[in-house]
Parts: sequence; C-alpha cells; structure tokens
Amino acid sequence: MTINPNDFRNGAVAVRQGSLLGHINELIDHFPVAAEHRKALRSLGSDFVYARRSPIPSDRDSWIVLIRFGAVIEQRFGITREVLGYYSRHRDLQQRTYQNLPNLTTMTLNPPTPDLFLLWSPDPMVSVRLDDWSTKSAHVAIALPKMGHSDAASEIWHSLLRRLTQTNTYKQTLPVTGRDFFGRIRPLRELADHLTAGRVSGVFGLRKTGKTSLVKEFGRRVAETTEVRQIFVLRDLETLPSNTEEQVANLLDDIRVNLLTELRSKGLRTHELVQLPSSPTVAEFRRAIHILLSHIARQEVNVVLALDEIESLVGPATEWNANRPQAVELLGALRALVQENANFNVLVSGLTSSILEEGELFGRENPFFAWATTLFLPPLTKTESMEILVHLGRRMAVTWSEDAASEVAELADGHVFLLRTLAAQMVESLPADLTLREVTTDVLTHTRRQWRRSVAGQVHQMMASIARYYPTENDVLDLIQTSPFEIDTLEELYPNEINHLIQLGLVAEDHNGLRLTALSAFDSRHSRN
Repeated sequence: MTINPNDFRNGAVAVRQGSLLGHINELIDHFPVAAEHRKALRSLGSDFVYARRSPIPSDRDSWIVLIRFGAVIEQRFGITREVLGYYSRHRDLQQRTYQNLPNLTTMTLNPPTPDLFLLWSPDPMVSVRLDDWSTKSAHVAIALPKMGHSDAASEIWHSLLRRLTQTNTYKQTLPVTGRDFFGRIRPLRELADHLTAGRVSGVFGLRKTGKTSLVKEFGRRVAETTEVRQIFVLRDLETLPSNTEEQVANLLDDIRVNLLTELRSKGLRTHELVQLPSSPTVAEFRRAIHILLSHIARQEVNVVLALDEIESLVGPATEWNANRPQAVELLGALRALVQENANFNVLVSGLTSSILEEGELFGRENPFFAWATTLFLPPLTKTESMEILVHLGRRMAVTWSEDAASEVAELADGHVFLLRTLAAQMVESLPADLTLREVTTDVLTHTRRQWRRSVAGQVHQMMASIARYYPTENDVLDLIQTSPFEIDTLEELYPNEINHLIQLGLVAEDHNGLRLTALSAFDSRHSRN
C-alpha cells in the first residue's frame, strides 16, 4: 500500500527550522538514512522536532531524535507526546541497548512517550530482535526502514500499525506506573497526607488488585517531589529466602545496598552504611541508619522505606506461635527510627493487615500494633474502569462503544484483574483492520464465556489465599455464598469479619444492603478450602 500524504495532511506537524535544521543536517551527515526517514515522516504529517548526539559518554557515536507525529497518527494510537528515535552504529544490536531506551527519555528537554521508541541500526536482524524483545517488555521499539527502501513512509506506517495492534496493553502482569497508572486518586492522596504528617501507612488488599502498582506509583511521585529531596526504597519481600532464619539478614543487606545506590546517585553521605559489617545485627543496622539520617536531615533529605508483600516476612497470624525474635526486633528498630527521625518513614503493603491489628507477634509484643494507619485498596469506580478501557485501548487503535465499556466495567465490579483480563480477551478477537477495531456488546457476548473459563483457575488461587490469611473471614464468606439471604444476620454475628470482607472487595454495601461482589460470586461454585 502506497501512502497518500493527503490522508495525513489534517493536523500535520509544522516545524520551525531555525537551529533545529542545523542539528538535523548534522544528524544526516552521520546517518544519511535519516534524510529518507524525515522525508517519509513528513509524508505521514510528522517530523523531527529535536536532534542531538547521544549524551551518554560511552555512546557518543549514536544520536537521539524526537519525532512529533501528526494528529492522524496521534489520535489513532493515543500518542500524546513526542516519540524518541535512536540511531545506532552497532551492527550487532545488543539487548542492553533496547533495555536502556527508557533511560534516554530523561535526557531530553521535554519527556517523550515512555514506552514507544523508533530505532535504526545497520544490524540486518534489527527488526526481528526488536519484535522479540518488545513482546517480553513493558516498552515497544520499532525498527526504522533501511537505506534505499522503496516506500519508507508505508513501511513506518505499517510497522506502527502491526506492532501497536499486536501489543495487548490490557495484558499487563507487571506493576504499572506513570501514564499506565489510572485512578486511585483518593488512596494516593491519603498516602501523601500520611507521609506529610509523619504517619506510617499500611496498604492492604487481595492479590492482583494493584497494591504494588499503587506503592510504586506513590514512590515515583515521592521521588519527583521538588520541595524536599526524597529517597524512596522499595523492597519486594517475596524474594526473601524460604529459610526464615536467613530472612532478616538478607533484608538488612538489601536495604543497605538499595540505600547506598540512591544516596550515591544524589551525591549524599554514605559513610555509616559503608562502614557496616557484612552481616550486621539489627541493633548495629539501626544505629548506622539513625546517624546517617541525622546527617542528611541537614540537607533536607527524606527517606521512605517501602516493604511490599509483608506477609512473606511475618506469615499468617496462625503461624505466629513460632520463635522468631529477629523479625520482631527488625520491626521494633524500624518503629524506633521513625519515632526518632522526622525525615524517615515506613510503608508496608500486602495481603494481610494482621501485622497492624494483632497485639502479639511471635510470642512478643507486636511493635506495629495499632501504630500505622491501615488503608485497604478500594475497588475501581465505574468511571475509573471505563477510563482504563478507553485510554489503554486507544494505544492499540481500539475504540469502545459506550454500552460495551459500561457493561464490562459493571461485570468487573471494580476489580482490576477481572477488568483487564476480560478486556484483553475481547481485544484479541478483533482484526488488525483499523476500520473494524471497535469493541461492541456483540464482542462481549462472543467472548464472555471463554474469558470465564480462562481465568477461573487464577480467581480460585486468589480466593484460596483468603483461607490462609483470613481464616474466620473465609468461613463467613462460605456461609454468605451458601445462604446469601442471611447476610444481614451474619453481619450482626461477625461484624469485624464482614468489615474485612468489605475492605477486601469481596462484599459490597450499596443502597440495597450487603451483597457479594463479582470476584467472590465468580468463585462461589468452587471449594476454597
């Protein structure tokens, strides 16, 4: 298919030449193929708006450009910023070059799109490599045409079309941040308020509800705060050793290494951490951190330590009869550091809130009992759910009928896992033809049963964790599922357990009273014990 420039004339980019033209000419001197790329882009209503030699000292032979797409392409794919292009001389393109592309977005005057890149390399396998790497990562890189291509504009257009329509943006299993993060305004605001007030927070919820995404997005926003320099350290406790006797030592070492990295990147003091012995006791670690915090406080530097998947460290309350003094000592040390240092705070997150609600931990007084503010991740609102569907769909050239988006949001009932998996299933049934990429209620009708079968096992596993970490609530939920008309009576008998089920998004309260949510109703036919 030959590109007709008239198709892209509406909203075409008009670039002021000035000094930019000199930089573009210098780029073309180093990479003559860039002249063909610019001509092709202008046929697509787009153009280079920035061109500079790579700012990385070890990569000075490469060049960075920013491409502003015209309104036709921007609207079709939901692109709202410039897209970074990268010109490399490497004839054997390495994956580390691809992996480093997101880091280059911080080196331009205006931050470009963080997850879409165009790349040229003389490597004959560049297209194959980029396609392979892009299917396994959170960002997509598309190869620019080789020198002398007979129709470079058509190649760029169809490469964009092929890659972006094949990338299912709803199928995201990793935590999301930045422009991929939607909604959750209230919990983000609450976390920010708690941090400002010096209060420790605990974020809790079921698996696959977006806890880690919320924590990472909060950390991203904290790190970008300009009023005070902030250091945000996130440690995923799921990777702790299975041997509980090794967990605390492993965690202390990880916190030390992560803090050292952050402090060095900001040119801050590291003496106390460097001088720590290789396997410090909890007491030695606390003293070193305390002295360090007192020094960096003079430079108005705050530190936030986030411990995700806290149950991996403490386990369920039913196992708290074990003797694990080091775990209790570590939590006590963190509490002491928060109380003694105004520039230090802790955030914990996970499935079980018992770490903040039970008075005893491993046969000792629980240092975190009734100390931190508990925040359960609320379900998405219908508006937030529809926003996810529409905005993520636009990046794949997918549009939604209002009825379809509304019905899918209602079926998901605020649960992000149900929402994303259903949307992903529906989009996979759409053709690549841009004129046929609308999600309608008919698409929902044809994919709904297949979707339920495909996610039933995962939902069952999500619900199984309730039995381990909330055993009494699990029993109450069983009673509700078998006798839904007695839910009001159960609330009188088990008010605390019903409250937990509401907080976990398994029971909802509306103008008609209490009811099962889509997630707990989904699993009601399965045994969860």
